[in-house]
Amino acid sequence: MLQKDKDAGERPQQLGLVQGASYREVRKYLCPDPNAVHIYQHLKDFRLSSPTVVTLGTFDGVHLGHQALVARAMAKARELGGTAVLLTLEPHPRRLIDPGFELARLTLPAERAELLAAFGLDALVEQAFTADFAQTSALDFVRRDLVGRLGMKHLIVGYDHRFGRNARETLPSFRNLLAYLILGLIASMP
Repeated sequence: MLQKDKDAGERPQQLGLVQGASYREVRKYLCPDPNAVHIYQHLKDFRLSSPTVVTLGTFDGVHLGHQALVARAMAKARELGGTAVLLTLEPHPRRLIDPGFELARLTLPAERAELLAAFGLDALVEQAFTADFAQTSALDFVRRDLVGRLGMKHLIVGYDHRFGRNARETLPSFRNLLAYLILGLIASMP
């Protein structure tokens, strides 16, 4: 049974679905063409065609928590008439920061892209995480990359997401920065 999404504020009837809609009916609404994902290797390659809802993280697997973030981004993008974009970093940032770190991935990057495409995501950006990129301030990252390059209007992140140089910024500071730029934020709880 489809339940009301507290963040999207939509009821099944508003989606054109009836109470008790099947998974396939809901999925058809959220992702009419599951093969339409566009994959970009760098932020600078992204081609903006509509306002975006971005979900952000390493997504080293596409487990249920990651799927929930993607589903929320897709629902919000549909609500706004925009594009759902997942921005991830390759290699995993911890590998650059701590070269001795042993990364146990749930999925390889190519598998991740395939799973996200099947899930119905609109666009996947796999930004190279380099020493230069690691020095990007939180403000520059939001203004230049998320808003400037991706056209972000709304952001969906996990409750424990950290960002910016040395992952210093936490959700409250991110919320303040986005409010300053008049953008929306949904922090997904586990």
